[in-house]
Amino acid sequence: VLFSAFEELLDQRIEGAIAAGVYDLGLETLRAESFRVTDARVGMVLTGQLTNAPSVIEDNRVTGWASGQNGIILGSNSAPGHEISGNTLVATASIAINTPPNQVTISDNTITGTGSTGIFLPASGSASGAQVIGNDISGYGTGLWYNPPASTPPEGTPVNEVHDNNFTNNSAFAIRNNGVAGVWDLDATCNWYGD
Repeated sequence: VLFSAFEELLDQRIEGAIAAGVYDLGLETLRAESFRVTDARVGMVLTGQLTNAPSVIEDNRVTGWASGQNGIILGSNSAPGHEISGNTLVATASIAINTPPNQVTISDNTITGTGSTGIFLPASGSASGAQVIGNDISGYGTGLWYNPPASTPPEGTPVNEVHDNNFTNNSAFAIRNNGVAGVWDLDATCNWYGD
């Protein structure tokens, strides 16, 4: 619902680029910036057509989404290159950020609450190349949950990087890696774990 206005704006932008002869399929970028979403069923959702191009989700405040839902969610087959940065997510329900690791950058977000997971990187789309940097994640069951596929990645697949994050007061795990060691790697060095 929230992104229907963005989809309309993006369609207008694409139509204008086509009319001007400067449209290059796949190079449009969707920006969701400086929104305040409070007590909605779901915070911000990008799925289907909206995830075929990189998006920037920046400087938003999302609070109070419904139980079993997500604060920010990107579709399972998202294109690479999304950026989720500088957002504040506060809730007592479910997952704050849910996105495939497909070369997404998640940085400088403040994520607090008592839900199940602060950041969830599921086994869908490409499971590599994520950059999770400089986030404050507090009060969840699991701060960051990485759940890669069971398959073996192709040679040269980029490693997921998790650095310079503050994980505090997460009751079960700061970082939970469900991957098989040496198959889908997660470099989680240089993080702060504690008060």
